[in-house]
Amino acid sequence: MSHMFSFNATTIITAVITAIGGWIVANHNDSTSREGIYAEHVQDQWDRIDTLSNQLDKVIQERDDLRAQVEELSNQVKEQSRVIDELNTSINSLKKDMEGRNT
Repeated sequence: MSHMFSFNATTIITAVITAIGGWIVANHNDSTSREGIYAEHVQDQWDRIDTLSNQLDKVIQERDDLRAQVEELSNQVKEQSRVIDELNTSINSLKKDMEGRNT
């Protein structure tokens, strides 16, 4: 009976050690494969970030260019308004001169 118990205990201990070893290897391989998947996508993510960053830089440059154009056009409008005011003043002066001559 002792011999039979020894055989069963050895078998059980071997089975437990094998199961624990298998579980450790499975967990290690699972995390390694997940890290591999993440690592495969890292370059894609960096490329995407670079692309988006370049697009943002272009949009910022376009915004700055448009802002400069708006400022230039605004200055042109102010200058044209000044010229129009001068012309209106001249026209009003001429009207007064003409009214003075007609009376």
